[in-house]
Amino acid sequence: MDHLGAPPPTPHHPPARGPTLHPPEDRRAGAPPDPGSPWGPPPPRGDPWGPPGYQHPRGTSALVLGLLSVTVLTPLGPFAWAMSRRALREVDAAPVVVTNRGQLVAAQAMGVVATALLAVMVVTVVAAVLGVLLLGL
Repeated sequence: MDHLGAPPPTPHHPPARGPTLHPPEDRRAGAPPDPGSPWGPPPPRGDPWGPPGYQHPRGTSALVLGLLSVTVLTPLGPFAWAMSRRALREVDAAPVVVTNRGQLVAAQAMGVVATALLAVMVVTVVAAVLGVLLLGL
C-alpha cells in the first residue's frame, strides 16, 4: 500500500486516479476549481446550532458565590443574588448569544435561597435574644 492507502498498481489494474497534489497548469484563471481539488474554496458550512456565543465573565464567579452561600457561608447569598441579577440584565441587553446563561440563572436561584435562609436565621437569632432578654428581667 502506498501512503494514501491505495493498493500498489498491478499489471491488471492501472493506478487509481484521484485528486492531484498540484493544481493543473491548463486551468484558466477564472474557472472554478473542481470540487475534489484541495485548492478550492471550502464548502459552505451550515452551523445547525447557530452562531457561536460568548461567556459572560461573571458567570463562574456568581455560580461559585451561589454554591458557597447555599452550602457554607449563608451571608454571601445577597451578593450572589445581586451579581447574577446584574449579569442577567447585561445578558438580556447583549446583542450576541451568551452561552452561560444557565450558570447565571442557577447562581441567582441559589442566591435567593441563601438569602431566604439568612433571613430565617436572623429572625431566629433576634427572637432568641429577645426571649432571653425578656425572660431574664
